[in-house]
Formats: sequence, structure tokens, C-alpha cells
Amino acid sequence: MFKRMMILSKRECDVIKNIVLSQENSIKGMGPDIYSATSPDSLTGRYRYFNFFLDSKFRSIMQPKLLTVYKKLKLPKPAIVQCWANTFRKGEGIGWHKHWGTDSKGGSDFLSANIFIDGDRSIGTSYLIDGREKKFRNRYGQLSLFDPLIEHCVFPNNSDRTRISIAMDIHYSNETIWDDENLYPFRYYHIDTP
Repeated sequence: MFKRMMILSKRECDVIKNIVLSQENSIKGMGPDIYSATSPDSLTGRYRYFNFFLDSKFRSIMQPKLLTVYKKLKLPKPAIVQCWANTFRKGEGIGWHKHWGTDSKGGSDFLSANIFIDGDRSIGTSYLIDGREKKFRNRYGQLSLFDPLIEHCVFPNNSDRTRISIAMDIHYSNETIWDDENLYPFRYYHIDTP
């Protein structure tokens, strides 16, 4: 699966941008950067420590949008969401990667997503789809929803503007989540789906 759709307005993106930037330093203080495909001390590398759905203002914007996507695409229930933010400043990006990790869980029982929030739109996001690299120019508030086995990257930011995006893994079962929720209590957020 690979789908793209607009889900946020520019105004909503601006609110989310402010939430991300206001919480960036406190999230970085929750633990070490554990991801090597970004620059050292990245917000991305703290993806296990904090779920942005725990922020009530963020949740009030994103939860109804995600539920609309669920209804439109008839996705399986429930929704167990891991949601983190990426902030790439000048010279920073994220190397080619996929979201399924190296464990035995595989990637077929959940979806990955990203939403462009702010920054230079021309940097884009690149995906390997059917063995071919495809670069999409970013649009404010556009959701890309894809199989977690699809490799993707963001090339280094050459702009002085911070590139901000939201990333998610949307699980349908506790069996596909990677870490014990007791070990990382703020990693997952369970959304009631109608």
C-alpha cells in the first residue's frame, strides 16, 4: 500500500510545528538518541520515549484526522499508534530506512506514515516503490501512508528553515508492537476506533 492524502490545513500544521518545537528539548532529555541514520542528538532518535498523541492539543487535531483516514480506507481495528516528530536543521536528514526493524514480527500487520509539517518543501521525501526511487515534493499537511517495508529517506536539508514532519507506525494488534509498553510507557497510544 502507498497512499497520499491531504489531512491537515496550513494553520493546523503551524499549531503542530509549535507543539513539536516547544517539546523538542524536553523529549531529548528523556533518553539517548538511539538512531544512527540521522545526525547525532536527533529528535527522531528519541522515537521510543514520547508519543505526540499524549499532548492534548496535538491529539485534538490529529485523532479526528486519523479516524477519518481509518473510515475512508476501512483499516483494521484497533489503532495502536506510535507517533514521533522529526526536526531536520541545515545539513540534517534521514538515510534510507524502513520501519519493520530486524525482529521476527515482520511488517505486514501495520502501516507506516509521515506528514510534512514545515520547512523547505522542495527537499521532498524519497521512497523506493517497486524497486524504483520516487521523490515526492512535500505539501503542508499531506499524509503519506505506506507499507512499513517500503524504504524511504529525506536528503539533507540545505535550507536555513527547520524541516518538521510527523512519523507514525499504526498497529492493529499488540502482537506487532516491538517493545514492552512497561519498558517504554509513552511509546504507544491506543485510539478507540468506531
